[in-house]
Amino acid sequence: ADCIDGIVRELVDSARSQTSAPLAVCAVGGYGRKSQFLYSDIDLLLVFGGPIGRPEERFVKALLHPLWDLRFQVGHHVRELADFDQLDTTNPEYLLALMDLRTLAGDRELIDRLDAVMKSSAPAWRPQILDALVSLTDQRHSEFHDTLYQLEPDVKDGPGALRDVWATRMMLRLGGDRRRIARGQSPDRLSDAEEFLMRIRSGLHLDTGRNINVLSYELQEKAVDRLRYSGADMRRRVEALMT
Repeated sequence: ADCIDGIVRELVDSARSQTSAPLAVCAVGGYGRKSQFLYSDIDLLLVFGGPIGRPEERFVKALLHPLWDLRFQVGHHVRELADFDQLDTTNPEYLLALMDLRTLAGDRELIDRLDAVMKSSAPAWRPQILDALVSLTDQRHSEFHDTLYQLEPDVKDGPGALRDVWATRMMLRLGGDRRRIARGQSPDRLSDAEEFLMRIRSGLHLDTGRNINVLSYELQEKAVDRLRYSGADMRRRVEALMT
């Protein structure tokens, strides 16, 4: 994430001549929280202080096209600061991405105004964002038949996988009942689970050269070698990993 931050900032400096409008370039979503993997998408939010015209459109192109030329997968949202005065509830994924907003570059005055707007709006947004999070989680779980037991698990989107780790943390931020995970649970268990799943996912990206997150039978054998699981034979080593 730090390496990509440097690339984005360099491109913002180069593209800045396209417009004189105040602007801010922010990382959101997984990139915003620095949960970046070798082939993860780069999620960006571009905010302009006033109406978006042709100069601002040229800036967006001058920023995004080099990233695409570098073969990054870039997800982006372009907004005016005034758009944050009222919550847009029609795009729950966008709402959740905003919760991990991290400023990369731009004009300090606009960045401070954006930060102030986000902080002042947060209490009003929380119920809607929490509802969206629960709804999206239920929808995602249903795609896996609502079971943890997957022969070839998706370590990002599957039940009990990385998205559930991040969703749990978000629910706590939004005012969830902390007692639910405190009952007989070590606070480190969530971090331990995340670390394990991140190591698995990193290996998948390294082995496939793509944003592949399904731990297939073939890749399970690669994972046990990389993570040095022991056992009398490969079958037992894979069983230890999957357990």
